[in-house]
Amino acid sequence: MITTVLLILIVLTAIIILWVYVRAFIQKSSQEIGTDSFSGSFDIVSPITHNPVSKVVDFHIRRNPGEGTVIGFTIILDDVDGNRVNNISKNPIEQLQTKPFSIPYKNSAVSSELNTLSIAPIYGTSSGTEKQGPIASVYEFNSL
Repeated sequence: MITTVLLILIVLTAIIILWVYVRAFIQKSSQEIGTDSFSGSFDIVSPITHNPVSKVVDFHIRRNPGEGTVIGFTIILDDVDGNRVNNISKNPIEQLQTKPFSIPYKNSAVSSELNTLSIAPIYGTSSGTEKQGPIASVYEFNSL
């Protein structure tokens, strides 16, 4: 009788310990699935100005209709030599909204001869964490 009760308690303990790990995995996986389902398109729109002396790029981002809460952007500047600088801007944007951005790059290895400007949205999840989205729009400076 005692061995049966002990055996049942050991099995219940093992199930509880296993459930703790499985639950944590399910919660993490559900966050990953949730952020992959975010859809949104963004455009880098005019006016786009580049001041090579002060090393500042001014531009606007337009958010088109799509799902998800955008809490900011990773803004990437590449020069003609392949140097890159990433700038994180925590500037939320709503659907159908256009916002101005100004990115200084004076203290970076990027030269004044810029090649591309890229943006990647940062999404806020329901659990309060942040997820980096893929590059959503690219502007080529040689098209000026």
